[in-house]
Amino acid sequence: MITATKIVREKLDERGGWSKLESVSLRFERFADVPEKGGDAGFREVDSMVRFHNEKCRVPPAALDLDTPVLREFVLQLGGRLVLNLAGGVIENAGITLHRHWGCPYIPGSSLKGIARVGAEISQADRRGSDRENLDDRVTRVFGSAAKSDGAFQRGSVIFFDAFPATRPTLVTDIVNCHHPRYYSGDADYMTATGGRALDNENPIPNYFPAVEIGTCFVFRVALTRFACDLASEPDKAAILDNAQQWLRTGLMEYGVGGKISAGYGWFHELPSKEDRLANEVNEALSWLNNEIGNLQKFESSVLPEIAQRSETDQRYALILLSQSTAIRDSIWKPLRDAFGDVDDPGQLGRRKMKKYDRYQLLLKLSAQHSIDLP
Repeated sequence: MITATKIVREKLDERGGWSKLESVSLRFERFADVPEKGGDAGFREVDSMVRFHNEKCRVPPAALDLDTPVLREFVLQLGGRLVLNLAGGVIENAGITLHRHWGCPYIPGSSLKGIARVGAEISQADRRGSDRENLDDRVTRVFGSAAKSDGAFQRGSVIFFDAFPATRPTLVTDIVNCHHPRYYSGDADYMTATGGRALDNENPIPNYFPAVEIGTCFVFRVALTRFACDLASEPDKAAILDNAQQWLRTGLMEYGVGGKISAGYGWFHELPSKEDRLANEVNEALSWLNNEIGNLQKFESSVLPEIAQRSETDQRYALILLSQSTAIRDSIWKPLRDAFGDVDDPGQLGRRKMKKYDRYQLLLKLSAQHSIDLP
């Protein structure tokens, strides 16, 4: 069953069917191809759209001038999976907020403003007396205030921009199980038989939904409104932006954003250091080598010859091993570099050497694409 009108289905069929659909947000918000028979239709439905997103989504370019003094930017990394707008979309409780043009998940600025306000409340928790009043004044300057009995109000001074992934994100198909459907639905026969208790004798009903994977980095931006730029002094501008940025950071790290935050979703943390990130990547690459490839011999005989056809993840793991693993670097990369690093005229190489030279050049090209330096 396809949840689209007859006219839309006919137009899609004329153009080759679902394979010609390019809009990720349209697929999630309007169309779903639900198998009527066989297997777990719910899982296949959500997983199909998740894979569609991972293939088609793009990340918008950074278009803001970061040199301006009235804008602040920072990056945080997801420490738990992120779910946004589960109630939206064509699938019940399996929606997600996607940008209409780019198809990538994003966090609306209105949500971030609310999270920043939560961050301000967290900062206020331990304040007393004059410190509390001073903080209240700063909160009012950032967020504004509602109309009072005399009709007076203050407009806010900060714009909270939508937050987008720093790099191309990955969606995953997540699951939540209702273990007591008859109990929660108030089934009269069940309640009578169990004395009104929920027993572990029901069949769970799985509900699948898309989520942004752990580790995704998001870019957060706050800026002064034109009103604040015209009226505030330079020290005041800096103080307002400092407060907004700090409160937003606090809210994201200590409270979280999106759905299911009480279950560990939607929280952020600071980016690890460059050394820690590199160590984590090396460990992931070694795990990939041991679990998926098998050993170094298979890596050299099976992975490298077809590395151009491998996934981006496999390419990155291979390059990390070639650059960071002493054994792999010394046995595979260094001989290639020493043999072909100074070759000026590859046309004079024999057929066997030419294959190795082409592999050397391909690895250099891939290393530039993935920003991984091969020593």
